[in-house]
Amino acid sequence: MIRRSKEFVQELVVKVHSKAKNTLPLEHDSRVKRFLGWAVYVMLIGLASGFAFFVIMIGVFSVGLPDVRDFDQLAGIESTLVMDREGGMLYAIYGEENRTYVPLEKISQYLQDATVAIEDDQFFEHSGFDIPGIVKAVCHEALGNLFGLCPRRGGSTITQQLAKNAFLSTARSYVRKTRELILSVRLENSYDKEKILELYLNRIPYGGNAYGAELASQVFFGKSAKELDIAEGAIMASLPKAPSFYSPFGEYAYSKLDREFTLDEIERRTIKTVQDLTTDEYTIGLVGKEVDIAEGKKLYIPGRVDTVLRRMADLNFIAEEERAAAVKETHEIEFKRYRANIKAAHFVFYVRRLVEERFGKDALEQGGLKITTTIDPKLQEAAEEIIAKQVPLNEVYGATNAALLSVDAKTGEILTMVGSADYFNDEIDGKVNMTLGLKQPGSSFKPFVYAKAFLNRYAPATILYDTPTDFGGGYRPSNFNDKFEGPMSIRRALGQSRNIPAIKAYFLAGQEDEILPFVETLGIEGIVARKPVGGFGPSLAIGTSEVRLIDMVKAYSVFANGGMRKDLVPILKIEDRNEKVLYEWKESDIKEIPVLDPQVAYLITDILSDERVKLGSSLSVSGHKVAAKTGTSNKELRKDVNRPTNLWVFGYTPGIVTGVWVGNADGKELTPSASGGAAASPIFHNFMVEVLKEMTPENFPVPEGIKEVRVSKASGLLPGPNTPEDQMTTDKFASFSIPTEIDTSFTAIIINKTTGQPADLSCSQYNTETKTFQNHHDPIDTFASWEAGIREWVTRYRAEHPEIPDFPPRAEPVKVNADDLPTITISEPPALTTIDAGQTDVRANVSAPLGIDRVEFYLADKVNFIDKDAPFDGKVRVTQFMDEGVKKITARVFDTQGCTGESSIEVEVKK
Repeated sequence: MIRRSKEFVQELVVKVHSKAKNTLPLEHDSRVKRFLGWAVYVMLIGLASGFAFFVIMIGVFSVGLPDVRDFDQLAGIESTLVMDREGGMLYAIYGEENRTYVPLEKISQYLQDATVAIEDDQFFEHSGFDIPGIVKAVCHEALGNLFGLCPRRGGSTITQQLAKNAFLSTARSYVRKTRELILSVRLENSYDKEKILELYLNRIPYGGNAYGAELASQVFFGKSAKELDIAEGAIMASLPKAPSFYSPFGEYAYSKLDREFTLDEIERRTIKTVQDLTTDEYTIGLVGKEVDIAEGKKLYIPGRVDTVLRRMADLNFIAEEERAAAVKETHEIEFKRYRANIKAAHFVFYVRRLVEERFGKDALEQGGLKITTTIDPKLQEAAEEIIAKQVPLNEVYGATNAALLSVDAKTGEILTMVGSADYFNDEIDGKVNMTLGLKQPGSSFKPFVYAKAFLNRYAPATILYDTPTDFGGGYRPSNFNDKFEGPMSIRRALGQSRNIPAIKAYFLAGQEDEILPFVETLGIEGIVARKPVGGFGPSLAIGTSEVRLIDMVKAYSVFANGGMRKDLVPILKIEDRNEKVLYEWKESDIKEIPVLDPQVAYLITDILSDERVKLGSSLSVSGHKVAAKTGTSNKELRKDVNRPTNLWVFGYTPGIVTGVWVGNADGKELTPSASGGAAASPIFHNFMVEVLKEMTPENFPVPEGIKEVRVSKASGLLPGPNTPEDQMTTDKFASFSIPTEIDTSFTAIIINKTTGQPADLSCSQYNTETKTFQNHHDPIDTFASWEAGIREWVTRYRAEHPEIPDFPPRAEPVKVNADDLPTITISEPPALTTIDAGQTDVRANVSAPLGIDRVEFYLADKVNFIDKDAPFDGKVRVTQFMDEGVKKITARVFDTQGCTGESSIEVEVKK
């Protein structure tokens, strides 16, 4: 080859020289000849070397590749087994390939066209691989992840996909991709396009353990592949991209809205089409769906089938009229009911998605994996039975569905996941896993707000007033029973789930800019990103954000674990078909992340497990210390009309954490009487009884630093000198929030009994009393509206309960001029007169410039007579029981301002 190259170069140089010798100077002639000769020579050597290297590499990568013409020798595909923690099988994912092979002519042309349109629109033009597609895929891998360039695009043609599925592993590598390209070329050289398409449509998985078009058509539509119409063909072509995700029997059979909207938010954002939403607010499913986003407002969310049909129309496989009719038909199709042999269905699909994300779809569906999960079969069965019994009873509240998630508090292992009351009940959207859906948590969110307030040095004994309060912008919330109970400790406010104290605690906690990042560290993912324009505001404290049940359980686990966050664990081990361990979790892998002060975690737990303040016995289990909190979220139907939508209970012991949701998957409102305590707590109670009967009772450990301190009930501060004994209590405090301030709530004031105002002792010394008053106030007095609400409540409440201390009088003592002071002198009887047993008249001269209220007459310091009318004469009586001797008669005048004057004489008493 080299010798021929040299001869070629010499000939080329001669020709160039012959053409150039007449134009180039003579002295340049030899130099140009040498340069041109070497340049062409080097170029040809490079080309020859590159070609040789390419041939060698093709040879290397071809070593061991199977014969593409020998399909009888193809390796069988094994199913992936999902097991519970005790080795029982929950589900076989894509088990043994139950395939019915049919020729291409027995497969609907619509399915053929739809497949080509969405998977490989250049299928009939390329020779096995799509160079532009490969270039774009390589560009994305090389630059897309680093610089945001080259959007993701699959570079695999139908031929490549067939080669990969038939002969190669699912490993993601350039070696495997090169082998795939080689096999694709060989397939194209061995079969015509129709045969390759036939092989592909008979081999690929469509989901639901259905491999190949014929079997999938029977499973999904109850008909042969040849009978599929446009809509059905488009549905089938939509599945191979992600069979488990788009399965007609799965959670995303239809596109869905992932959050609830308020009427105010819809109008503010002007939501009219799906383009007005962010991608995290909806999920594209298999079939598009028109959803209710508010009363009277609907929104269409397209599905993958819409994309397939649009692509078919763009490529002229169908007319636009046919496309529109097919879209309409997809909304009306009823998939053949299919009950797979599956246990813990929602958990299985949750696990398979996790495995698919880590190992790829092909490894999951065809890799023969064995997945050992954390699920406890006995507890799973118990939870499903308990929910099945309770859901019919909840129909009185308008609730048709329920979900439950329970985890091992100490390890994070998911022991139970019930995503709905019945996975196979489409009437309740049973395939939707409610443990993963976004819903408003209502009052079950309150412990996080109070925990943040505790970090700011407040405590369970801190007093907050449950009174009518305007929090601004006309926001005047009420409580679940529309009543207000006045001053209450945070301990009682949280235990009794009062709304007004919780909203006030929102301000003690630093408002949403501090609360949202805080709860995200506890495990409630994405709550900061879900913050609406303008924020949640004070209503955040009563659960108007949207959360997932699984995240709430994780966050409550932080309380159970003394402030440590642990990741939830659904999988214990994954093995391949050769029993090689691909992944294994051990308790030594537990990562404890300190996210909350252990003293604060304990204080929240101490409140939620305090039987004195709990709402109902259904949150308790005899013989065990259980902390629990209910929650009820509400939906605004129209102005000032709210109805419950989501009912919750979250509870825990030192060993287990459980969350329960009750409601409707579509967010339909419940009856006014529905509440977490009424509908969700029976499920929680019955399940926890079942769990805890096998567990040794444990107490929550008390962390170092917790102190019990005697404090004033009025403020949570140290008792002051005027704090009544019955207004003292003992509560628990974190070391950094032990009170050092003295309570000044109670004040003892000498008042004028006539005016009720502070007394001027210079004029009213005989008309005073010492009275205890109370300064009613919240821990912070920044908001005048809070003070107004407290005064309103105290005034109304004291009308029926006068024993409650009133606010101290605001007025200062009124000084009376000396000339205006009342005077009185006794004119009869004369001093030192002897009086006998019986009644004696007493006359007095009275002067009171400010008006006389009354005159009182005393004998031996005991009042005998009161006269309110002129001439203000009185009487005293000597009884037979009175001793003889000198006694004092006193006349005392009271004017209209409570000022007094007095006159006394002594008399001799003889009987």
